[in-house]
Amino acid sequence: MSNYIRVTAVEDSFNSLHGINPQIYQERVGGEINSKLVLGGKEIILREVIERGLTKDAFLTYAGETLRFDRVFKAEEEAVKILRS
Repeated sequence: MSNYIRVTAVEDSFNSLHGINPQIYQERVGGEINSKLVLGGKEIILREVIERGLTKDAFLTYAGETLRFDRVFKAEEEAVKILRS
């Protein structure tokens, strides 16, 4: 069962940082924040693994492929490239 909740405040911040306005849904599971970005029929999952209050890893999943990043911002930049394509 999905516990994703739409977070409009995050959408506003994402738009300010990246100049693109996808719908963003989030769920928190243990030490992870899962974000679903939806725009123009494309859906990307960003998973942020938190350890001691800091990001340990960030993962981007799109079209069955998962990529690992050491920073959430780098994963977000890759997500923006995909959503704009």
